[in-house]
Amino acid sequence: MGFRQDWDALGVRIDGLAQAGLFVVQTAPAVGADFYGVLNSVVLPNAAETFMLLEQFHTAHESSLPPRAGEALKRFIHLQGGFFKDKKPTGFPALQGMVALLQSIRAEVTHYMTDLEFAQHRRVERAFEHLKRSLIVDEQLATRWEAAFDKHETHCEKLGAVHLLAHGLWAFKASEAGAATDLILGSPLEADDHVEAVADALVLTEWKRVTDPKDLPSHAARARSQAGKYAAGILGGVELRSFRYLVFVSERDLVMPKDILEGGVHYRHINIPVMAKTPSTA
Repeated sequence: MGFRQDWDALGVRIDGLAQAGLFVVQTAPAVGADFYGVLNSVVLPNAAETFMLLEQFHTAHESSLPPRAGEALKRFIHLQGGFFKDKKPTGFPALQGMVALLQSIRAEVTHYMTDLEFAQHRRVERAFEHLKRSLIVDEQLATRWEAAFDKHETHCEKLGAVHLLAHGLWAFKASEAGAATDLILGSPLEADDHVEAVADALVLTEWKRVTDPKDLPSHAARARSQAGKYAAGILGGVELRSFRYLVFVSERDLVMPKDILEGGVHYRHINIPVMAKTPSTA
């Protein structure tokens, strides 16, 4: 299952723990009365196991989680591991602490999973994946991209911008002065009613044409430098601020450098091979 389904399942478990604990508290004839010892024998071990499931969830989905959700969960596991694993608290105080902590992290991570920026980032990733797969199956599209690749990288970025717009994404690049430049018109871009009426998100991209794989590191450095000049936030609320996309158009598939996180901004490296081979052919 995906991380959202797994997280929903953990949420149901945490809610069940809270309801069981509340039932024990409400039905106890006196504070601390637990005649059958269900807290120490069942409920609290269940809570400890739920913490272990949170650890497993983080390990399994760390690379897919929205950044702030992953950071919150990692911090919680680091800070509260001793309470759930080492101290082994018992009785009503332990119930109070464990359930409160589990409900707190559930609320925090769920909040970050509704991060609109991350949802838009997933849309950008889908748009690039759509383009790459289309180049494999659509011969006419592949021919247009090959012709653009033979001419200049600006021809590639214009085709790319049109493709992204079909996904509701208005792509732009950074000028030398750090302003936003329209990829198709080459003119300064400002957020206005027209742009916001057309696009769900404004996306910073930097396109490079790679004719020799040996030149990829230098192209990547230049793309990162150029994208880094942009003064984030000048295009308003629909701008995707936490992600910037460095796109490398090549004849064949290239192995991309690792993505970079700097100043709260993720620099993604995307390869668009215009003569890509399917995995079976390769």
